[in-house]
Amino acid sequence: MGGVDLGYLFRFCAARQVDPYPLGGAEGFMAYSKYEISAPHYRILQAGLVYSLFKNVYLQGGIQFLNYGEDELWGNSYESAHCFYAGLGISTILAPIRMNLAVGEKGRVSTMFAIGYDFDIFRYSRK
Repeated sequence: MGGVDLGYLFRFCAARQVDPYPLGGAEGFMAYSKYEISAPHYRILQAGLVYSLFKNVYLQGGIQFLNYGEDELWGNSYESAHCFYAGLGISTILAPIRMNLAVGEKGRVSTMFAIGYDFDIFRYSRK
């Protein structure tokens, strides 16, 4: 399992005038809660493994890297972070259940619990 998530605003107004992307949470960078951090430009790189323990029970683990900034990502003016994560998922008849644990820089621990799907098809069109 691997993935890349990239967000970039192609606008000429100042970055502070627009609503930036929230980067944290179970569907983003797991070391931060959903609205704890945001930026108009970001990239998340993730590499991990998923293992099926039983028929509907899955164990996952991996590492995430985050780069974000107010101006751009391609120069030297961005912040970076990384975290290790592990999670347990159960596929039920009604909805999936997920429990995640992430350990960020400086040993900060974040936990997440989710029931159901977290999918927003209008995520990028609202920006």
